[in-house]
Amino acid sequence: GHGIVAKRGQPVREFTAKNKAQRLAFCHANKTRNWANVMFTDRKKFMFRYPGTSVKPVSWVRKGEQRKSSRVNKPSVVNMYAGITKFGDTQPHLVTGTTKLATNYTTKGGKKSVNITINEYEDVAFKSLLPGGAAMFSVQGSSQWVFQQDGDPTHKEGSRRAMDKWKLKNNSAPTILANWPPNSPDLSPIENAWGYVSNKVDAQGCETFDEYQAAVLEEWKKLDKAYLTKLIGSMKKRLQ
Repeated sequence: GHGIVAKRGQPVREFTAKNKAQRLAFCHANKTRNWANVMFTDRKKFMFRYPGTSVKPVSWVRKGEQRKSSRVNKPSVVNMYAGITKFGDTQPHLVTGTTKLATNYTTKGGKKSVNITINEYEDVAFKSLLPGGAAMFSVQGSSQWVFQQDGDPTHKEGSRRAMDKWKLKNNSAPTILANWPPNSPDLSPIENAWGYVSNKVDAQGCETFDEYQAAVLEEWKKLDKAYLTKLIGSMKKRLQ
């Protein structure tokens, strides 16, 4: 006799008029783009919040109630970059902010960094994202591909440096997809891949952070190409 409702995910971000205009302009500008030659990239923080507790993506609860589980006050983190195409995914690259990961990167003031810096993102792009993308597209007989990233200033400058080094080494470099609108994770299919991996790992109920990190890397490696092809194929609908 009690009504129930399914709750999942985080609250939706409210868009400003400027956000809406930027998103609309981007969608109009890219509605005829061939997304099959685009690699989507991003960073994801996987939070180890529920040690030993298997968490399902959806819980049914009574109206007005919240689903509950034991939490840790300061969750451990797997902080990683990766990229996806319709042909596969890149190797994950763990970055500053990952629990137990020592960093040699520093801030402009010379202090040890606690967040991703331009220098670190330059290394991520040059050592992992660009080689991964080039390898996937070269197997398809293509050297002309597009590198997608969001508009974070760190990404813009870091990728510019990485592209310059990559072009010197390989005599060519991919095009960067310009003017990605802010507050638009719903336009990027890699967000679905992150969520898929996160759900798979949460359902395992890892006991320790080491188990959790290994599970994240393993589930990312197991992403099915048919699933990734479907995600990339959803871009036309996302733009509409």
